[in-house]
Amino acid sequence: MKNVMYLFVLLVSSTLFSQQVKLGISNADANFGGSYSFKISLDDNLEVVSGFKLGELKAFPSADGFGKFKTGGRGGDIIKITNNNTSGAGSLKAALDLTTPRIIIGGQGIRIDAGSNTTSATEDDFSILGQTFTGSGITHYGNMFEVLGASNFIIRHVEFLGGDSQADSGRDALRIIARFTGNPSIDGGILDHCSFMWGDDENISMAGDTDGRFVKNITIQNSIVGEAFRSAKGILLFDNSYRISLLNNLSTNNKDRGMARISVGTASYEIINNLSYNSDWAPFQLTWENVGDYIGNVDVKGGNAQYGNQIVFGESANNGSFTIEDSRLYAVGNYLDGASQNSVSGSTWSEDYRETSKIHATGSRVISSTAEDLGTFVLANVGANVSTSTIEQSQIDDYTNKTGSYSTEESQTVGLPTHTAGTEPTDTDSDHIPDAWEIAMGLDEDSDADATVKPDSFTIDGITYDNREYTGGSYNGFIYSGGTLTGSNLYDWREIYWEDLANGFQTMHYE
Repeated sequence: MKNVMYLFVLLVSSTLFSQQVKLGISNADANFGGSYSFKISLDDNLEVVSGFKLGELKAFPSADGFGKFKTGGRGGDIIKITNNNTSGAGSLKAALDLTTPRIIIGGQGIRIDAGSNTTSATEDDFSILGQTFTGSGITHYGNMFEVLGASNFIIRHVEFLGGDSQADSGRDALRIIARFTGNPSIDGGILDHCSFMWGDDENISMAGDTDGRFVKNITIQNSIVGEAFRSAKGILLFDNSYRISLLNNLSTNNKDRGMARISVGTASYEIINNLSYNSDWAPFQLTWENVGDYIGNVDVKGGNAQYGNQIVFGESANNGSFTIEDSRLYAVGNYLDGASQNSVSGSTWSEDYRETSKIHATGSRVISSTAEDLGTFVLANVGANVSTSTIEQSQIDDYTNKTGSYSTEESQTVGLPTHTAGTEPTDTDSDHIPDAWEIAMGLDEDSDADATVKPDSFTIDGITYDNREYTGGSYNGFIYSGGTLTGSNLYDWREIYWEDLANGFQTMHYE
């Protein structure tokens, strides 16, 4: 006899009539960790016609990898950044220092000139929605931005630039670490459509500690990791950082660790559909007890390349309890200078370590195509801003044209991009939903009462949705740009979520 659990859903019609609907789901589908969404079809008498589980609710519709189910500040307070100060009321730092869940949004675009100040996020449960800043968006420039012992975060559409103020400091553009006295382990985060450049050591590093503290369940996707200064390294994962996803990113002009160095204690990872250009040493480097998937990545050698294979198994001895023999790799669909290449260099590498199927069942999208088509796809989607900054464009151009080299200071680059504030959309009732969206959805732009009330029914793309047949999810076809709503694909990779901005009811996304 099949066991059944029951989900009771309270459905409220436009006439305030309510009814409980009992939906059977097999216990094989039951997972009590996390938030789930369901779609239920009803007839005119509110009888269940069909129902199915859509799966655990993602951070946003295109979230992927080990960090895709992070909730960030969902359900928390909406905190608006009103200035570019490094601390104090209205600053990004003040929002990060709050101890309750918060969704951090913007108005006009800002560049935070951090100088020698490190901006640290030490409290859990936050979202930074950089796509809500107008103009050039939001840029953190100067000293390092670090996630220091904070779990469950979402960061989207933010440009992180190190720069000359980091000179000889050994600091990164972004650091995610669970180290030093008093800082706990980090469980979960996703960074999407960001840029990480001009770091003095790595552009990105992640690390737990040798005492058992860890960093895990992190995704970095659709981002640019380029032009690291001085030490000129790309990405480093080490000391108990595991369950890490690197997806659809562009890495350029990083002398070492061009794709990533997977170091001691990084037990699980997936690196899928990334581009790498002009790394001096092999862009993907494995060490001790690394277990992961390396799929559909494209490496293009630049003028500084000194390697043969793009994958190197680089250590000759074990490291304490971490052994070479426990390493496992699934590598398929990768390219080096346009030719298929999945072989591994290294005197201690053994084909016994190679797996014949994907190791980690994350469900991450894998695009199987030619090197050229993969390049076209990734380049069209990476970066922090709708209007690509000059420094982002310089890295895209270097990959495309096989130009560029390593830099040690800002004067050797295209320079700090000009930053524009843009025009903030009108929001008459200050409910953080632009008037244009409220008008399009039949809401009242003069009252914030409907910020947490879903409209009875509305039609998008010829489909009528109401709260009897559609509970949560995304409404395709609209983007917000320059004060108007449009269904065009002008910015076809930008996703904007009034789902978060209005406590889960108004959802707007274009994908």
